[in-house]
Formats: sequence, C-alpha cells, structure tokens
Amino acid sequence: MIAKAVVAALVVLVLTLSVVGQQATLKSEKLSETDEREALALVENLEVRLEESGDIRPIMDDVFTRDFAIRLRSSRDGAIGFPFAAIAPTVLQQTSDEEILRYYAATTNFMYFLFRKMGNAEFLRRQTSNGGDERDEDPNPEQILGIEVFNLLKTDPVMRNEFPGNGETNCNPGPSTTVGEISASPGDSPVTAVEPQPDVEYSINTLEEFRKHLSTIEDANVLLRRAARSSLTLKTILETIKQGDSAESNRDDVTPRLTTLTTDWMHYPVGTNLVCADALAFHVDMVRVEGNLKIASLYLIND
Repeated sequence: MIAKAVVAALVVLVLTLSVVGQQATLKSEKLSETDEREALALVENLEVRLEESGDIRPIMDDVFTRDFAIRLRSSRDGAIGFPFAAIAPTVLQQTSDEEILRYYAATTNFMYFLFRKMGNAEFLRRQTSNGGDERDEDPNPEQILGIEVFNLLKTDPVMRNEFPGNGETNCNPGPSTTVGEISASPGDSPVTAVEPQPDVEYSINTLEEFRKHLSTIEDANVLLRRAARSSLTLKTILETIKQGDSAESNRDDVTPRLTTLTTDWMHYPVGTNLVCADALAFHVDMVRVEGNLKIASLYLIND
C-alpha cells in the first residue's frame, strides 16, 4: 500500500502516543464451530454498521462490555497503549466515563477514516497505473486528508511527531477448547489509580488539553465522514487491493481464534478466554459475558 513513511506521518498527526502498549501473554487454542459462528456474526455486524455510519460510539453501547470505560482507564498500565498512553494519569482521573468513551470512539473513528482515505488513494493509484510497477510520488498527508481536515488538525497544540504505541494480543489458532463464561461487570474489576512515572513525558497534561484534543478529533471526523460518502467502503478497498497482493492475501484474517490469557490484561485475570478476530483495519478481542460474546477491546492491526 502507500509508503510506510506516509502512513506514519498521517498517524502521528493525531495520535501522540509515546508509550508502547504491553502485549498480553497468551496460550493458543482452537475455537468451537458454535463460537466461531457467533464471533463471525458479531464482527460482520460491526463492519456493516461502522461502514454505514462511520461512528463506532453507538455500536459500543450494543456490543462492547458494559464496563469498557473502567477497563479503558486501566490501559494506562500499558494494556493496549492506544489511545491513552499519551495522557497523564492525573488527567484521566479528572475525566468522566463518557469523556473516556468519546475519546476512544473519536480516535477509533479517525483511524477508520484515515485508513479509508489511504486505501482509496492507493486504489485510485492502481487504477491509473495500468498494472505497471512504476508509481508517482506518494501523496502527502495534506493530499490524503484534505486541506480542511489537515488545517484543523494543525490547530491542536497537543500533536507531536512521535510514533504511536499499540499493544495487541497477537492471537493465533491452536488445539481445541471451549469459550468459558466470565463475569465482566464494573464491580468485579476495580481499577486503582496509576501514579505518573517520573521518566515518562506525556503529551496531554491538563484537562483543558485533553478536551481541546478530543474536540479537534471529533470535528475532523465530521469532515471526514462527509467526504467518505463519495468513496468506496474500506472493506471493498481492502478486498480489491488484496487481490493483487499475494503476500497480503495469505494472511488469515477470516477465521476467529481462541486464546487464553497467561498474564493479567486490562484487568482480565489469568485464564480468561479471548475470542480474536480482525475487522477491517482493526483487531477485535471478545469475551463471553452473560451468555453472549462482547467486545473487550478493539485496536489497530499492527503488522
């Protein structure tokens, strides 16, 4: 796809995440056919709704765990890194649960639109290259995002040219087992305050900076959502590009996988079963709560 340098430049425009996430330690296992069908249905519904609305926030209310905001606060311990690693713990303590969910949704929506923009640019480049290997100079972030969005992002003083962190679970299939039931209510998962680390520099150090940053991303998403109406869906773009990339097409991104935590992760204890799948440009971790699979985390796939 588009040169990695361009991708990195676009990502750091808004995600100033200097702290790398901690990877969960997992034991690979095989998913039952029943659980696989349920996981696929959940992921497919997620993809359809996200492509239709460009907004994951209302989807979160339906298919994410009820205690997601509480577990997100624990991500300051490095559980997933994105998107809270740049926020000082003292600032997180001042935010409301709704602000936490809005920030997660805004950054996730932005990354969805970002990859849709990049994918559309790559799709158009391939359509005009007549199958040749030669390529024009890769478009810059301003060209991909659009001048209006690019100028809006530059108004946010929080943004820096640092690479983001992104922890992940790297799920892989293995021997057979079943998905166990876990309890995932707020009362079962108290999250203690995380003290600031003296050797860590945070990009967001005040509640005012946090709210300004959040507002900027949300405003950018409004513009990106409007522009997306005239472009292909991300799923269509990814499938079309993958057809011509044999290396990428070998990736197993269809079949959900089951893994078991061997360390604590996002305040889920050792032994918790996660059902893992990919949705568009995102990795999805699911847990079973009250008989149904719910999304425990969703973050960018990190190849």
